[in-house]
Amino acid sequence: SGGMTAKHYNGPENRFIVDPEKAGAFRDHLLQGGPFLPTDFLVSHAITEEAASALINKDYPTFLTLRRRHLLQLEEGFVRSLGLQYLPDLPV
Repeated sequence: SGGMTAKHYNGPENRFIVDPEKAGAFRDHLLQGGPFLPTDFLVSHAITEEAASALINKDYPTFLTLRRRHLLQLEEGFVRSLGLQYLPDLPV
């Protein structure tokens, strides 16, 4: 699967909070929505335009890498907003 390892699939970049009964529908919406996913949906799910483009092109490794990077940037901004030093334990 394109050099993907369990680490890629099990990381926070591949996780979404969704009602378990709606998980399948959410996955389908995400994978099939492609260019039709509204900007507010992308923003609310921490998916950059660049990551969405990778998803549209079925380039899952790039999608996960970009979403991971974005999640870590959001995390860093949050931690710094609290006046704390950010020391990520996951490489970007």
